[in-house]
Amino acid sequence: MTFTYLKVAKFEIKRRKYDFARKIFEKAGEDLGDEVFREEYFLNFALFETRQKEIDRARALYKQIGRAHV
Repeated sequence: MTFTYLKVAKFEIKRRKYDFARKIFEKAGEDLGDEVFREEYFLNFALFETRQKEIDRARALYKQIGRAHV
């Protein structure tokens, strides 16, 4: 299921609809619960936030990835 959210978010990014892409990433976090705790999801979301110059948001996501590996 996470894969579907990522595909849609990437589609919105290609269309330069960044607000929609962010909402999709956030919706995935809400809808998928524990399933969303995959490194791929956080990495894609963090890279997106970095590209959008949202450094604090990206930093928080990278920390989530680090906690998953502890």
